[in-house]
This record gives sequence, C-alpha cells and structure tokens, in this order.
Amino acid sequence: MKDRVWKLGWDSRQVHYVPGPQVNDGDLGELFGVHQAGKKEILVNTDFDEAQQKSTTLHELLHAIVTYAGLALSEEQVTGLANILYQVMTDNKKHFKELFK
Repeated sequence: MKDRVWKLGWDSRQVHYVPGPQVNDGDLGELFGVHQAGKKEILVNTDFDEAQQKSTTLHELLHAIVTYAGLALSEEQVTGLANILYQVMTDNKKHFKELFK
C-alpha cells in the first residue's frame, strides 16, 4: 500500500507502510500497526497481507480519531468498532460511493 496523509479534523496523520521490525512495542513485540500521537503518524506493518493492512489502517485511524476527539475507548472497543466498520465498508462499497459523491 502507498503512504498517505489522512485529514483528521483540523489536523492530519501521515500513514506509513513499513516492514514489521519497525512496528514494534518493547512489551508487546511486533504489532499490526501503531498510532504515534506525538509524531502525528501511523505505522502499518507490511509483513501481513493487504486485507490485514487495510483493516489495521482503519483500526489505527480510529485510535487517532479517538485521541483527537478526547474520547476514552479501550483497545477492545476500538478493535470492535474497527472490525464492524471494515466489514460494513467492504461489503457496501457501492453505497459508500453513492454517499460520498
């Protein structure tokens, strides 16, 4: 996938697609992705297939949205929301195309 800048309210987040060792948390090890709020960037692990990278991008963007909005959602809540949004968006592409044209 291609690196992109995503608009987020009055701000933005740079999304980078990088090899797995660059997406690492000392305690958790290699991750699917990570939102680095202080750097205003998201890293997505390219060691996984494209569907996982897309799902991870959405998941990490939701973390960025939650942070930006000053909300307090748990990892489980973000994961649940990301999973259902990914399914709805994937299974209803033509509806989203109509919605945002």
